[in-house]
Amino acid sequence: MKKNTKPNNAQWLSWVQSPDSLKKVFIFVTLVILLVLSIFILWKRYVEKEISQPISLIQTSSTLPATQLLEKPLSPPQEELKLFSDRLTALENRMNQQQEILLTPPKLVVVEVLRAILEGWIPVETLTVFLQRNSAPWAQGLLVTLNPIKESKTYSQLEALLSVSSSQPLSLWERVKRKIKSLIRIRKLDAKGDYQGARIEDVQKALSDHDIAKAMDFFEKLSPQEKTELSSWKILAQNRLTLEIIIKKLIIELTEG
Repeated sequence: MKKNTKPNNAQWLSWVQSPDSLKKVFIFVTLVILLVLSIFILWKRYVEKEISQPISLIQTSSTLPATQLLEKPLSPPQEELKLFSDRLTALENRMNQQQEILLTPPKLVVVEVLRAILEGWIPVETLTVFLQRNSAPWAQGLLVTLNPIKESKTYSQLEALLSVSSSQPLSLWERVKRKIKSLIRIRKLDAKGDYQGARIEDVQKALSDHDIAKAMDFFEKLSPQEKTELSSWKILAQNRLTLEIIIKKLIIELTEG
């Protein structure tokens, strides 16, 4: 038995001590270590993937679609938002205008309405309705003054109506008399040096100068026949003169406080 073990031990020692054997052992151990590490890395990645996959599924399948579904009904289209914003702006402007009207003195409102009437923008009934809502004594007195006035004409309209009325068909003798009067143009003077009589051209000139009071003065100096022919024009001119007197009176009252 001893003879057999010695040669084996000697072979083992010689093999271990040889350089080639050491290299083979080192390579084998290295491969084993690498194999173990690779197995460990693969196992760890597999475990991490199994843990993280349910979380991602929960986020994508439950939370994200739920929030998106909740947000969609709560966000109206841009056109509806713009329409709502425009309506809100219009409502705010209307409220501001109403507040400004409430803070504006009623007499100042009447002055502005009278100006619009004289310019031919609105009818006289608009001012009548406004005064009926005001129980102040000055408003009720003004309402009484305005009751006979049904319409108001501008200066250009009065001038046009005067031209139409003066160009009515006349007889041959009347046309001859007018032609002679226009050629001769003899008029008497009063104590102040002004002409006692007047012609339709004088009334037209006063209207073109926007002086209704002077136009009415010239009208009263016309011949009785001309005044009869222009009786309807006189009513309209008198309406405008009354409105202008009212607006001047209100402006004076506002300036005096």
